[in-house]
Amino acid sequence: MGFFGKYRHTLDAKGRVFVPKKILAALPEGEPRHFIVTKGFEGSLLLYTASAWRRTVEQVVSKDHGEREKRDFKRLMFASAAQVPIDGAGRILVPEELRREGGLDREVVFLGIEDQIELWDLDRWNRYEGEVKPGFESSGRGML
Repeated sequence: MGFFGKYRHTLDAKGRVFVPKKILAALPEGEPRHFIVTKGFEGSLLLYTASAWRRTVEQVVSKDHGEREKRDFKRLMFASAAQVPIDGAGRILVPEELRREGGLDREVVFLGIEDQIELWDLDRWNRYEGEVKPGFESSGRGML
């Protein structure tokens, strides 16, 4: 069924955050208890399960990398990627460099988006959502 929903949580002083229970419950059976986290888009971070990461890697690697823009994307995506285990309490530790990249301070939002999860700083998410919400209906007409 995939991931969906919006969940607000708080980073602790060490950069750990509880993964929402609904996201943990939606992990595919037999998946390793970790995520791959990397730079996302519009200021977010992306979290992938092991199987979703493998599919993403296959897609990215299969692209023609003759264009500089594609090579740059590949370098930045893979260079910033980190494996983050889910601890016994259901938390992940977001690496400091990625916390800075995502502007994560204290309050964060997890967004379930099919086979990946976006992690946003709450204030950044609220600004982004405010910008794109007015066009939601018109942009969705072509998708549904």
